[in-house]
Amino acid sequence: MALVARGDGSATVDMDHAADKNSESQPCGNPSTSTSDKCSGDVFVVDIGVVRIDDKMTSHPTPACPNHAPVCNSSSHTVFANNKGVARIGDTYATLVHNITAVAQSTVYAGD
Repeated sequence: MALVARGDGSATVDMDHAADKNSESQPCGNPSTSTSDKCSGDVFVVDIGVVRIDDKMTSHPTPACPNHAPVCNSSSHTVFANNKGVARIGDTYATLVHNITAVAQSTVYAGD
């Protein structure tokens, strides 16, 4: 089980666009971080909505790349909010180069 990710900038998303071999924006530069953004409006963990499949992360620019806000594309297969899988540490946005690596809560977990 992993800690549940919350929206509104409360989860850290590590990015390494240069590692994305399938991206047209491969020369985007060094690894950086961004945050979660969109989330459930009525399912909360410690007063902040949970991130679910298809919720967007914060739009972010990187050198030589257009702004983009990928959607969450991996989640729990057993825990749902609004009929969508709940995202956790280790889940991703769009590709493996947008990884949820930290959440600002330590009490709510979701299984695989």
